[in-house]
Amino acid sequence: MRRGAELARKHCVTCHLLPEPEAIDRTTWHDQVLPRMKWRLGFSSPQLNQSTNIQLLRANGRIPLAPVISEPEWLDIAAYYFTNAPAAPPTSPRASVRVGSPSAGSSLIT
Repeated sequence: MRRGAELARKHCVTCHLLPEPEAIDRTTWHDQVLPRMKWRLGFSSPQLNQSTNIQLLRANGRIPLAPVISEPEWLDIAAYYFTNAPAAPPTSPRASVRVGSPSAGSSLIT
């Protein structure tokens, strides 16, 4: 896992702030974030190559034509995030919100 963390610090920050694995749950990493990051790093599949959006992004230089890291490096990064992410989504206290105008009365949503 140490190699995955080091590779994440090296490669992920070239596009955005470094996310911590604990920021989101394992399922979201696996089903949403990691697949999107993989194609943004230049990895592809026959299905992905058929996407007009992907073709447009490549044509405009928004995603690379070829992977910018090796497959073993990608697997180490993905394993680092998947292994260190919580099984369930992080919880945070929800704030109460008042909806409506003060003159017409408002409702409290919690």
